[in-house]
Amino acid sequence: MDKIKQIIENLIKYHTRTMIITVLIVSAFIIIKNKVLNKAYKMIKAMIRKSVNKFDDKVIAAIEKPVQCAFFALILYFSLVYLYKQTGYMEILEFANKGLKVSIILCFCWVIYNFNLENSILYNKLEKKCMDKDKKIIFPFISIVIRISIIIIIILVIVKEFKLTGFFTGLGLGGLAIALAAQDTLSNLFGGMIIVLDKPFCIGDWIQTNEIEGIVEEITFRSTKIRTFAKALVTIPNSKLANANITNWAQRNRRRIHFKIILSQETSSESLHNCVDRIEKVINNTKGITKELNIINFDGFTDEGYEIFIYMYTDVIEYKEYQKMKETVNFKILEILEDEGVHISVRNNIKILK
Repeated sequence: MDKIKQIIENLIKYHTRTMIITVLIVSAFIIIKNKVLNKAYKMIKAMIRKSVNKFDDKVIAAIEKPVQCAFFALILYFSLVYLYKQTGYMEILEFANKGLKVSIILCFCWVIYNFNLENSILYNKLEKKCMDKDKKIIFPFISIVIRISIIIIIILVIVKEFKLTGFFTGLGLGGLAIALAAQDTLSNLFGGMIIVLDKPFCIGDWIQTNEIEGIVEEITFRSTKIRTFAKALVTIPNSKLANANITNWAQRNRRRIHFKIILSQETSSESLHNCVDRIEKVINNTKGITKELNIINFDGFTDEGYEIFIYMYTDVIEYKEYQKMKETVNFKILEILEDEGVHISVRNNIKILK
């Protein structure tokens, strides 16, 4: 560090003219670079607009900034080489060579980084191949892992080339604080990966936890967004959701209809028997009601009257259609009771469970 400080002081003290020329060369080339590259990009983009293939647009978008960075790095490199030849300081040449190497790696990694963004070529190809939304959400997690890996590679290259190991070791408590701050982010990232890979739910599913119930709208690497039935949007950290007990109502293959009817005490045993038999026959013949486990029987006596227990499953899953199915069953039961001249107890309590 002292050596670098001494070189800078010597350059300012003994090579002021050379420094000014170097700065002018850098400024001139930057102006030329901006004009030439901007003109070149405009020409290329004009040609690409005429093309139906969107692949070209994505390539240009991915390499535009890295190419500008690469040209800037070359300008700085040749300027430092000129400064070295004028002053003879070997440290300047070594710094220029290391800087150029790091810049090339940085630009290359930058291009790969851009190819992993949501509007990139890879994402578009995945979108065409994977029409299922559940498969599409895997991409952001793979993408963030690749991006983190790229950033780590760049940091390691810079540390190695410029020998900054001592600097990072000296961070001490500061590094520990950064690690603790990143802990929550990493736990959410891994929680999101568990959700995507284990698939306890998918986008569009109706889920319920101890704290929230609603429709899953979005799954990101940090959180999951759920739209409640009150139309509020709730954002839950993935780490919390991954460890929660989740009921996924969307993954059931049938719904349960379960309730009791209490008939008045004036109902005769014959009418009660007829009601049970006719309700059972109607339910077994109703389209949409499965024959998996249908229970319709005279369940017992209560203070209000005679209790009929009705238990069945329907393969109608969508909520609105499910409500129509219950309505159909209820109307058929009501018609039977009217036909038999039977009345429901005034104090009757009908329970319907999902």
